Amino acid sequence: MLRFIAVTLCVAVAISVATQVRPAVKPRPRSKAALTDFTVIMQRLWDLDVNGMSAATMRLALQGRTNSTSKLDEAPQRLFAYVNETFLLSRPTVLAFIAVSNNYEPRIGTAERETAQEQAEINAFLNAVCDTEVMKATLAFLQEQKQPFPTMAALKAHLKSIWFTLYPRSKNPANVIDSSGFEHVFLGEAKKTNVIGGLHNWIHAYRLEKTNILNYTGYVNSVTVLEPGRFIFGARLWAYNNYWKNPFSSFIFGASPEFDLASYTICFTLRPNKNCPFRINNKSLSIRTMRYMPNLNYVDTAYPDVPF
Repeated sequence: MLRFIAVTLCVAVAISVATQVRPAVKPRPRSKAALTDFTVIMQRLWDLDVNGMSAATMRLALQGRTNSTSKLDEAPQRLFAYVNETFLLSRPTVLAFIAVSNNYEPRIGTAERETAQEQAEINAFLNAVCDTEVMKATLAFLQEQKQPFPTMAALKAHLKSIWFTLYPRSKNPANVIDSSGFEHVFLGEAKKTNVIGGLHNWIHAYRLEKTNILNYTGYVNSVTVLEPGRFIFGARLWAYNNYWKNPFSSFIFGASPEFDLASYTICFTLRPNKNCPFRINNKSLSIRTMRYMPNLNYVDTAYPDVPF
């Protein structure tokens, strides 16, 4: 049994109905000269993220270190020891994110059907994130990279297409339409093989833990701490019918929904199917994104690429 390591970090971290896969326009490939630009834009997004949390609004109890295959519980207490919900729920993008997150069926194989109300909630979420300085900076950067988004409306259409188009997780067009990039990455899905896929948003993980749907069993490898009290690490956990997330879920704890969406979108648009390296506060980080299929420009997955 792994030696129990009691580690408590007190950091604020405060956290048209698509019935078939539609063709999408692929972005233009980026030039080699632009490969160093990720650090500048990611640092700018980080500094602009006023809806993210800080060291006064959340405490995490990391507790025991574990590994990517262990089923031992090295963390008897909750991961989210304290969250200032007054602050968290005062963020417009967080409220819009929660409204959208309530609309999905987590079990793969169960068809997703979006109502007019749910489509309105998706649009409200996109409107909220596109109204932030984070997304305005994202648009400016993508325009500098010669991407085909002349206006915020064009970027919003891109976000809706790559993140919210429904498709079969099996990648077989004859199978049930049961997934999307947003559902997989931000909310997670319960696979028929009794494991969890995706689940890389800390706000949703917090809400699942609060309702006893998720159990955190320890942190994997190292923890990257970033001012103003946010951090990145891999969390070993199970959720949704006690299914394990293999090997673990990685999160940008404390980031706003718009930071997650913007950083993943930049990497997916400019460097899909590859690691997207950058630095924030002089810490080396990386995001990995994958395209759904070579000829379909939808997000399959996106996550902080942490070592294990």
